[in-house]
Amino acid sequence: MFTKTFKELNKSRVNMKWKLYFWVLFGTSAVLFFSPIQLDEHTGLGLDKLVHAGLFALLLYLAWRGFSKQRTAAFILLLAYGVAVELIQGRYIPHRHFDLFDILADWIGLGILGVYLMRKQKKLEHEDPH
Repeated sequence: MFTKTFKELNKSRVNMKWKLYFWVLFGTSAVLFFSPIQLDEHTGLGLDKLVHAGLFALLLYLAWRGFSKQRTAAFILLLAYGVAVELIQGRYIPHRHFDLFDILADWIGLGILGVYLMRKQKKLEHEDPH
């Protein structure tokens, strides 16, 4: 009658929590990225780039936790999201502009955390091969 065990149901509920956190942050970032607000932005390196790297690292962390079976797809989609944000800002959003350094910061955040998470995952698999 019941096909899922309690452990499976609990894991599913935990994954839903991480998915919710991911989509809330993703939606919030999209609203901020695509708002036609005039920012006192400077191209090049600066605090803005740390924010980009941190945001994309956090998005990856949440995706890693919530979408455990689609991690590669989530990583690729976040890479594309970083590019799409800048292309849309540069072409369609008043008072915003394209910044290649923002894309690089996004990718650096994804890359650093991605390497860390993959190493951690391999270590866990090596310790517990079940």
